[in-house]
Amino acid sequence: MNNDAHTQYWTTPVTGPLLHFPPQRIYELVHGLRAAPTHVDINLSFVESGDKMNLAPSSGNQSLWHVDKRGFIWLKNDSCAEFYVHLFASTDLPADPTDAGSD
Repeated sequence: MNNDAHTQYWTTPVTGPLLHFPPQRIYELVHGLRAAPTHVDINLSFVESGDKMNLAPSSGNQSLWHVDKRGFIWLKNDSCAEFYVHLFASTDLPADPTDAGSD
């Protein structure tokens, strides 16, 4: 899912349902951003509902990721635990690249 300016991407609404993320699962996510992401935020939950009280930042090998030049974010659960995942990515490229700003 993207915002209208294609500067933000998220896998699902934060309220869920979140993506099922069992051990060794690999997602190939097409981010559709105007440029490569400059920020990626990954949160995990033990339940499918994305209630804010259920999400916690991922750490270690719970979610390995990288961005390729073709516009994909690769996300892997390299742990032995089962989770649900929410990924948010954004780029710093302005919404209107022709607006250089004038002061």
